[in-house]
Amino acid sequence: MDERIPGKPIVEIGLPGIFDPSIVVIVVAVLLAPITFLTIVLLSFFLVICIINLVINLFLIIIFLLVINLLQLFYLLSGTSLPSDFVFSGSFLALRVIHRHDDWDRARHYRGIADK
Repeated sequence: MDERIPGKPIVEIGLPGIFDPSIVVIVVAVLLAPITFLTIVLLSFFLVICIINLVINLFLIIIFLLVINLLQLFYLLSGTSLPSDFVFSGSFLALRVIHRHDDWDRARHYRGIADK
């Protein structure tokens, strides 16, 4: 008759020795932990760099648009005409300001009030 040894399963499942499932799980976890940690740290680092880059770009765009608007304002106040390629859409002086007499006369003529 086959005598059972206490604590030993009737059928052994898995590989013996170093391939025990608990040891494999621990080894895989120990090997993957630094890789996972470094991945998370690097991704967060790059995310911070991207956010800083976005803020700096937005700041530079705002400064650029303000400088363009100030230059347009100085052109307007100096009495000279605004160059057509200098007017940017989206800025507060982007609308063509008719302040020269020939442009004003042409605009009156188009509306049919030239002789009134």
